[in-house]
Amino acid sequence: MSTKNRKIVLILVIAFLVAAIGAVALFSYLRPMRITMYVFKDSYPAGTAVTDDILVPVLVDENIVYGGKNTDASAAFITKDRKKELVDDKKNFLKIGVLKGMPLAENMLTLNNWSKIQMEMDEDKVAVTIPVDSISGVSNELTYGSRVNIYMSSSDSRGNGTELLFENMKVLAVTKDSYGSLSSATIEVSVAESLSLINAAENYSIYLGLVNGSSYTPVKKDTDNTNKVPVVNPSAEAEK
Repeated sequence: MSTKNRKIVLILVIAFLVAAIGAVALFSYLRPMRITMYVFKDSYPAGTAVTDDILVPVLVDENIVYGGKNTDASAAFITKDRKKELVDDKKNFLKIGVLKGMPLAENMLTLNNWSKIQMEMDEDKVAVTIPVDSISGVSNELTYGSRVNIYMSSSDSRGNGTELLFENMKVLAVTKDSYGSLSSATIEVSVAESLSLINAAENYSIYLGLVNGSSYTPVKKDTDNTNKVPVVNPSAEAEK
């Protein structure tokens, strides 16, 4: 091959390489960058612990339209890098209920290690746990969301009778022993109610009465649920 031909071949090779490099660069420029974000596998209520079990990873464009503006997906939703910080290394719960397919965003998380019980409580209420069993707590089927009346009973010098302490109270959680038997119930109460409930639990026998919260009619229509029904004395009733 002559010198002239070698130069022509060299020029063609260089041109081909330049064209190839340009094509790759153009493809890389035009191809959208992809990142991993997460959506919910199913619908979940507020208070659900956020774990890998309820999340599905999906690939999306790095730049998205969010709220009518072009933005970085990582600024709107939790991506792979932030998931380790907010989900893998820290126990977080949902502040709101979510639907299947919704993307996981930081404003959905408690970000402060709240427990599920705290997520279920009204802001101005407190949670008080009292000891009960399958008899005093109605049954082992008592569960979160149950509505109960709370009674205190005594048969000693403090008064032989039973008193209705509170009505239509929300059960936030129950605890069972190693045999599966009910051992305690956590009740949502106001601060004033908590004092009465703790005092009753310390000094009297506590019984729960299961009620239908949606249709229950209070015996006493009190605004703070602290007025009590008069003590029922079985002995006095029998004498009548």
